[in-house]
Amino acid sequence: MFANLKTILFITGFLSISLTTLAESISVSPIESISLQDAIRATLNKNPSLQVYQFKYQALEGEKITAALKPPLEISGEIENITGTGEFSGMDAAETTLSLSSVIELGNPREARSQLVTARQAALMSSERVTSANLLTQVTQQFILVLAAQENVKLQDAFCNASKTSVQYVQQLMQAGRFTNTELLRTKTALALCSIELQKYKSVLHTEKIKLSMYWGEPIANFSEVNADLYRMMPVKALNNWMTLLEQNPDVILLNQDVAVKTAEIKQLRADSQSDIQWHAGVRQFQATDDAAIVIGVNVPLGQKNRSSGTLNTAIANQSLAEADRDIALIQAKAELNSIYSEYQSLLDQIKLLQYDILPLLEQDIQNTTKAFIQGRYSYLEFNVAQKELLETQKILIETATEAHLLHARLERLTANSYLKEE
Repeated sequence: MFANLKTILFITGFLSISLTTLAESISVSPIESISLQDAIRATLNKNPSLQVYQFKYQALEGEKITAALKPPLEISGEIENITGTGEFSGMDAAETTLSLSSVIELGNPREARSQLVTARQAALMSSERVTSANLLTQVTQQFILVLAAQENVKLQDAFCNASKTSVQYVQQLMQAGRFTNTELLRTKTALALCSIELQKYKSVLHTEKIKLSMYWGEPIANFSEVNADLYRMMPVKALNNWMTLLEQNPDVILLNQDVAVKTAEIKQLRADSQSDIQWHAGVRQFQATDDAAIVIGVNVPLGQKNRSSGTLNTAIANQSLAEADRDIALIQAKAELNSIYSEYQSLLDQIKLLQYDILPLLEQDIQNTTKAFIQGRYSYLEFNVAQKELLETQKILIETATEAHLLHARLERLTANSYLKEE
């Protein structure tokens, strides 16, 4: 842990302190801190890209109602043999027909239509999960970037405070005749450069915080800091466990739903290719004889299957293409999982090496250098080189830990394991 990596510097009176302790002593109590769970909840509740799905669901509900409707009954009226010539003049020979008509659907297309809408609803749910998984991955990664920016500010701030102490210390040693004005100029220059670097890190932190708050629609960061431990790494699961979870990959599920939609479309096309029977029945009134008769008619289109064969062949090809896309996506996801898993393990090894091997040696070196500097055996330049080497190594640790967390977020995205639980 970074909190355990004590950076021994120096203090007036030949005492040394750690960067961590110094950082804690100058830290300001936050007005409000947020956790990753807070950021995720705010995003799920307020992000506009998720809010639109309620309207898409409403639209499909309307389609489902329409798909379940039976063919309507139609009423029609007809008058023949009016206002002609001779015996057909006027209304004397008029024939009036009043009839009902509708369609008898063959092949059960109503069920096929309903199943297609149901498949589209399932696909929309999968699409929402993909959007959620993408969004929550982005939020998680942005949260990590804010956390890393915070660590850089704390580290640089502690280094600047140590530089201030070094200026004071060199001034005291100058009065004792042990250092020249050149050493003082060097310490003041180092302090100025450190302050410039600190302002850069603070600017980066401010920008990263705004980027995070934008996920829940806040143009200004409404929190002072994020609350998490950058150096607490997630344990490595066995690769086989990750592969098993890969079946939950939201992209693969969405592609499976796409195949289901294509299958339902084929079923509907086959149902629609059946020749529906159009019928009508009614009563005809003969004005000349004042008699009435029943009128019945049937209309059956011919060649309907031939007309729809091209569309059906296209739908079948699209279904095969959707299946191929799904299989390709699964293969690519497995390859990506293997690659990320290997890289994540490598980063964990690097973090351990930095924490338990390299940094302890540098800390021991800075202790020895501090003593030699205080005794006048080392110049400020030599002391400053040791300080910077420790500082740069700690920055490498921050970068490595950040990259490891970003990779782990990608692992979670591939399986959607934690995000599904959040939802």
